[in-house]
Amino acid sequence: MDSSKTLRLVNLNLLPVLRQLLRTRSVSRTAEDLNLTQSAISASLRKLRGLFDDELLVMRGREMVLTDRAEQLIAPLEALLASAEHLIGMPEFDPATENRMFRVASADYITALIAPGLLPYLAEHAPGISMQTIIGGPRTSLDIQQGIVDLIIAPDQINEWLHMPFQAPDSPFDYEVVLHDRLVCIAAQDDPDIDAQIDMATYLSKQHAAFYLRRELHASVEIETMQRLGIQQKNQILLQEFTLLPMIVAATRNIAVIPETIANIYSGVLPIRILEPPIEFEPIRLVMVWAKSQSKKPAHSWFRDAVRTAIQRHAKP
Repeated sequence: MDSSKTLRLVNLNLLPVLRQLLRTRSVSRTAEDLNLTQSAISASLRKLRGLFDDELLVMRGREMVLTDRAEQLIAPLEALLASAEHLIGMPEFDPATENRMFRVASADYITALIAPGLLPYLAEHAPGISMQTIIGGPRTSLDIQQGIVDLIIAPDQINEWLHMPFQAPDSPFDYEVVLHDRLVCIAAQDDPDIDAQIDMATYLSKQHAAFYLRRELHASVEIETMQRLGIQQKNQILLQEFTLLPMIVAATRNIAVIPETIANIYSGVLPIRILEPPIEFEPIRLVMVWAKSQSKKPAHSWFRDAVRTAIQRHAKP
């Protein structure tokens, strides 16, 4: 059948309903978000299942999950509706009057880099705009494509860690490198075991405090490097927060490996010193990744610019 004729047979009003169903995985929440009845959303879901010849959402245990076909629809659907909104014309964006929250997936140390520059800027130029930071996970890739999460800022290893091929030619994501960083070792200033340098024997004999997000996703360049080299270190405590590591090091005889940007900040307020680690860790390239469907939206573009400016305050000249 001619594609134009096929399109005329489709009720395009179903597409915003589909987008919300894929985002919420819930008939009741979709009905609430779109200000429609649950029966109307259920009827739309039946039509969508017929249109795509797929269940789209199925029960697994006590929750609704997306089918493989539904997951494949996310990126093209978001792109299609974003283009339609752009074609029709969105209201002009004015940061001074905008009221919305941006959600950013990142580690706490990145929040520590961004917040001191970003929050005063928002308070002055966009008092109605706020930011929520969340920890990334297996759903982050889909959440970004669906607009549930606006950005992720992380080392470019998220390509493997989160199965998020943002650099692929057909990727549904856009990205940019926002900061180059590296890992350094920190120790308490009064640690008697350490002089101006730390050798491998001392490094491996010391108790470590280390960043480790969770078992299924360590998200740690340090841990990944040690595993690749087959080296065992004494990890006495594993934490999900980079910014707690300098506090622990200052109060104990533990050492830690953290990004240099954070080490520089905390060495000014805590009795710690920065050392070259005896292991060569890969440089860190922090990338900011977002859905291509968001690239041309004025509010999203403005927020990315603000985040970029805030984080690049820490870039080396």
